[in-house]
Amino acid sequence: MHDSGPLVGIQSEKLQDIIQKSAVLVKLYETLLMRAPTEGDKKKLRQMHTESMKALSDSASLYMKLTGKPPTILPVTIPGFAKYIDGIEDAILYNIYISRQYVQLMSTVVPDLLSLVLRISAEKNAQAANLNFMYAAHVSGKQELLNG
Repeated sequence: MHDSGPLVGIQSEKLQDIIQKSAVLVKLYETLLMRAPTEGDKKKLRQMHTESMKALSDSASLYMKLTGKPPTILPVTIPGFAKYIDGIEDAILYNIYISRQYVQLMSTVVPDLLSLVLRISAEKNAQAANLNFMYAAHVSGKQELLNG
């Protein structure tokens, strides 16, 4: 049985959008992993990919619980990028976007949602910070800092 309470309508649409953007972010991490120039980058990206897969799964489960139907995830295409660093920029933007959307959902204080929002928002902010560090290290030519 599902609880169709506060996430019916516009809120379920917002969660659906978050789920779709999260699927894009997962695919973006997969592409970045293939192009990562250092083992330090790969290690951080694998962790972010794992966290994002869990967040996507948890979000889809919550959507199912609250609406009674699975979310629709459209085929994922990632933004094209010529340089590895451009992909990191995209990942930063997706993390910030997803985090902001989850915070907006907090106005519907459902205990499961509140717990999910706080955890995923914190993860997205941490991922954005890690990506900013990787970005800065590559732009400044100080990749050796990534191996620490």
